[in-house]
Amino acid sequence: KNKKVVFAESGKEFVDVLLSFLTLPLGTIVQLLGKESSLGCFDELYKSVESLDASHFQTKACKNILLRPLSAAGNLYKDLVVRIDDTNHRNVWFQMCRAGSILLLRWTKSDGGAKDDGAFVRGGMSYATADNLQVVPADTGNLLFLLRDMGIEDVTLLEEKTLELGLEEVISSISCIDNLHKSMEKNMSGYFKSDECRAMVLSPKLPPFFSCSDHFLMTDELLRFQDAVACCSSCIRNCSSFGISEVECSHGRTKLHAVNPKVPTITTETGDSYTKDPGKFLVTNELGVAPFSLINALSELKKKDHSVSELATREFTFTQAEYNTNLLT
Repeated sequence: KNKKVVFAESGKEFVDVLLSFLTLPLGTIVQLLGKESSLGCFDELYKSVESLDASHFQTKACKNILLRPLSAAGNLYKDLVVRIDDTNHRNVWFQMCRAGSILLLRWTKSDGGAKDDGAFVRGGMSYATADNLQVVPADTGNLLFLLRDMGIEDVTLLEEKTLELGLEEVISSISCIDNLHKSMEKNMSGYFKSDECRAMVLSPKLPPFFSCSDHFLMTDELLRFQDAVACCSSCIRNCSSFGISEVECSHGRTKLHAVNPKVPTITTETGDSYTKDPGKFLVTNELGVAPFSLINALSELKKKDHSVSELATREFTFTQAEYNTNLLT
C-alpha cells in the first residue's frame, strides 16, 4: 500500500509557522525559493528588479524594499519557533518633528495576546494539519472528516510517527498555500488569538509607505509608525540608534514620525513611486522589466522570432482582474 500522511497533530507552534507564509510578501517567497518559486511570472519579475541599475530608482531604499520587502506582520515573527524570514522588522527611520533630523530606532510593540498564545493562534489546544495543508482544530468531528476525506475505513492500517520539521520541510509545502488560506477562513476563524491577527492572515495589508500613489493593487496600508519618547530633541541628537524605551532625559518629550523611504526629501506622507519620473520601461509578456531603449526592444523582438510584417503597435488599458491574471500566469 502507498504510504501517505493523513494528518499531523501539533500545538500552536507548527500552525504559527505555516500561517507566517500567508503574511510573507511575494518578493520574500521568491527569494527564499531561490527565484524558482513557480509563482506565475514573479520569478522573472524579481530577477528583472535585481538587474535594474540603482539610478532608475528614486532612492537607494526603493530597490531594497522590492527585493527584501518587510511584512506587515513582521513584529509577530519573534514568537515563531522556526523563522521563515530573517528580515529585521524592528528598525524604523523616524523624523523628529522639531529638529527635522533622521534617526534609526528599534521599534517594539506589544501584541496584547495571552501569555500561552502563539504568534497568530490561541494556545492550550491541538490542531490537525492534513497533507494538503488544510488545518482544523483537533476534535473527534474533524478526525472523522480527515479519515473520510482520505478514504480510510480501516484505522488499524495507520501508524503514528513523531517527526521534527525544519525550515526546508516547511518551505517545501508552499505549493499548497491556497488550501491553507481557505481552511483558515473556513475552519479556524474563531481560533486566532485576536481579530488583528486574523486580519493579518486572511486580509494582509502592506507595511507603511509600501503602496504607490495610484493604489492600483487596491491593497490597504498599515498606519505609519509614530510615537513619543521621554527625551528632548537635543539629547536625542547625540544618539545614532536606540530603542524607543531605552532613551530618557529630564528635559521633555519628543514626538517622532516615521518617514517615507521612497522619497528623496524628508516626508511623512505615504504613496509616491519607486522609480524616477519620467521613467519608461520595456515589459515583456513574462514580466521581464528593462529600461526602454530601441536596442532592448530589438533584442526582445529577436527572441520572439516574428517577421516585422507580423508586428503592430497597440495601446492597452489593463483592468484590475487582467492585471492579477498576468501576474499569476
